[in-house]
Amino acid sequence: MSASEGFLSYGSGRYKLVGRAGKDDSYLHSGDRLEIYYGGCWLLVRIFFDGQRWFFENRQGRVIETDLFGLPARSQ
Repeated sequence: MSASEGFLSYGSGRYKLVGRAGKDDSYLHSGDRLEIYYGGCWLLVRIFFDGQRWFFENRQGRVIETDLFGLPARSQ
């Protein structure tokens, strides 16, 4: 796994990228793009916070209903 890759985690009320070799955990911000390894391929998503909850959208702007917690991820 390269330094830009890790696993999607949640803590302190926010999603973060953890487990990156030689890097601290990286908290994600609303609007950030990242790729999640799901279903055998890298899926480009964007994370959003609507004031009450965090959610992910795919390239088409559709909300992803699947729980992405713990999946391999890499930042854009």
